[in-house]
Amino acid sequence: MRRWWRRRETVSAERGAVAIEVPFVIGLVLIPFGLLVVTVPTWVERQTMVRDAAAEAARAVALDPDAGTAIGQAAARQVVDGYGLDSPVSVAWSGALSPGAEVTATASVDVPVLELPLFGAIGGQTITRSHTERVADYGASPP
Repeated sequence: MRRWWRRRETVSAERGAVAIEVPFVIGLVLIPFGLLVVTVPTWVERQTMVRDAAAEAARAVALDPDAGTAIGQAAARQVVDGYGLDSPVSVAWSGALSPGAEVTATASVDVPVLELPLFGAIGGQTITRSHTERVADYGASPP
């Protein structure tokens, strides 16, 4: 009879450990991993958006330097609007608008670090990318 009693104590002592471990695993492992899976694609998308905005802005100015940098600013704004982000985009310019020269557009956009479906945007950072294009040799008026 003693053996049966000892075995019964061991089984009942192990049974209570699962009730504590399952909530810890869900709360400390599964929920953070789920948030990471939801968030990482948006980080990549936002960096691609800023890179595209800089490239489109530089390309627009390089193809039509007579219009000035306003056409490039509008092109960058159109890219950001196309991605559905309400943040303002700022574009800084360097280089010359003369035929054969190079113009560089540096686009900066404020984006949220974490955007959850039920909680909205959390935190924020500025992403900056630049792109250089050669101004068209022909079709542009000389300076």
